[in-house]
Amino acid sequence: METNLKNRIDMAANGEHRFNPDEQRKYLNTFRERVILIITYDDCMKKEVLSSFDKILEDIQSKYDDITVKINGTLPDDISMAYVKKAKDHNAAVTIVAEPWESTVFGIIIHSSKAVNIEHCDIYDQYKDILTTRETIKKKKESLWKKIFG
Repeated sequence: METNLKNRIDMAANGEHRFNPDEQRKYLNTFRERVILIITYDDCMKKEVLSSFDKILEDIQSKYDDITVKINGTLPDDISMAYVKKAKDHNAAVTIVAEPWESTVFGIIIHSSKAVNIEHCDIYDQYKDILTTRETIKKKKESLWKKIFG
């Protein structure tokens, strides 16, 4: 109890004791250079991503030895448990990250225990053949002349 109180006082006075805490918070308690794959919060909710998760894990495990699947703790329980089950079926380490100050758009991060330095980690960059393209809603702006003259 005494150590816990001392740790809380030290943290309040000195800040966090981990290296680069902002980056670790963004990437669900890991470093950017270790990230293999990023799935955004919104993409985690899609059935297409959940149904392809087995194939994705198989592919990543064939390329990397020691992977961890980190799941954002704010995902709905049924969704996060579905991903946990699939990761456990593939014998991958799984962690649900539930920090109260969490401010990330990522739903799932798959990372290695060492630096891999993958530039394009987004699921749609790495698995174009498995998934359809991300829905983008962009309205084409009409020129002023077209608005006026039809």
